[in-house]
Amino acid sequence: MSAASAARRARGPEELEIVAFDRGNYTSYSACGIPYFIGNDVTDVDALIARTPEQFARNHGIDARIGHEVLHIDTDRQAVEVRDARDTTTAYLASRSCRVASCTATVRSPQASRTTSGAKPCRTASVALARTHPDVENPATTTVSTRMQA
Repeated sequence: MSAASAARRARGPEELEIVAFDRGNYTSYSACGIPYFIGNDVTDVDALIARTPEQFARNHGIDARIGHEVLHIDTDRQAVEVRDARDTTTAYLASRSCRVASCTATVRSPQASRTTSGAKPCRTASVALARTHPDVENPATTTVSTRMQA
């Protein structure tokens, strides 16, 4: 959501329509709170949520769609193919320009690998929920922000 928010700061809603896709269940969360959730000091993952999709729409003019995975960016058609995880339907969304912002791989230093054997990286609320509550269906998060000229 950082890329979408940065684009919004650069241009207002009348100039730029922004649609952000996230295959996870959360758009904006407190990453620094994740260790507290895993340690059970915070018991409700919703307490980590900073902004909901509805708040992004209302306060920032960003259409944040959770539970959606971008499958393909078709530069010839100027469209993005998106799958809705709830019903597995796919659709193309027209786009004049596109910015991709996705989760990156964790890089561990050799020193950290020697001192923290068995430790697993956990960067998102979705991953934290999956680790602490494996019975809850919750995909890992990848975000692709699509910018469309109005």
